Amino acid sequence: MLSPNLNLALSSEDLANLVLQRTGAFIDLGGTEFVRRWIETGEKAQLAQYLVQTGNVEEYLHRTVGELFHEFTVLKPFFEETTPRRVVGIGPGLALTELMIYGIGQPRLVLIDVEATDQHQHLFHAQGSGYSSLESCRRLLTNNGVDPAHIEICNPRRHALPEGSFDAITSLLSMGFHFPCDEYAGFILAGLRPGGLLILDKRKKTEDAGWEQLRPHFDVRKIIDGPKAERLILARK
Repeated sequence: MLSPNLNLALSSEDLANLVLQRTGAFIDLGGTEFVRRWIETGEKAQLAQYLVQTGNVEEYLHRTVGELFHEFTVLKPFFEETTPRRVVGIGPGLALTELMIYGIGQPRLVLIDVEATDQHQHLFHAQGSGYSSLESCRRLLTNNGVDPAHIEICNPRRHALPEGSFDAITSLLSMGFHFPCDEYAGFILAGLRPGGLLILDKRKKTEDAGWEQLRPHFDVRKIIDGPKAERLILARK
């Protein structure tokens, strides 16, 4: 059981996307060669097929969702302290973190992702790769009790970024980690209210002009050190 209350009915496409968003448990379960094949060919379906064929779907989900829940225990006090009413997730994956945030005061959730792109790459690149579905995010959230009226989705390749004020912005293993903050720096500075939270993973030893633009406008609340990145919990000055 992942959680007695979590409805996690995923399509094969959703499962493959989750593997690309969270590769750790997949590699631990013997999937290294299949990730390499995806990098070389862009063939994504074989990632989910590997888990199905080896009988490891539930184990992968158990480990991955458990990791997300564990990570959120560190973030949760900051959301409880600020009780945000409008939260942005940049590169939300399947929106599991946003689902946990919703449990604190039921804020409006704004999910931003480029979704599918022609690129198939990991590490750090000038632009983000898309392996997500905002409609899948919406479905998972509503299946788990989120009011549909509290969900807003935006693909910035198709629509303008949303306007208005935000109380928190999260980008876990996305902006700052897989691609620079450049595209969203202006959006963040224009919309995040004073005192609002910005949580992102800043990849180590990587130049990022967008981050340098953001840095002077934030106070550091907490730094969580990791092997590849620092998870920064920041408050807008």
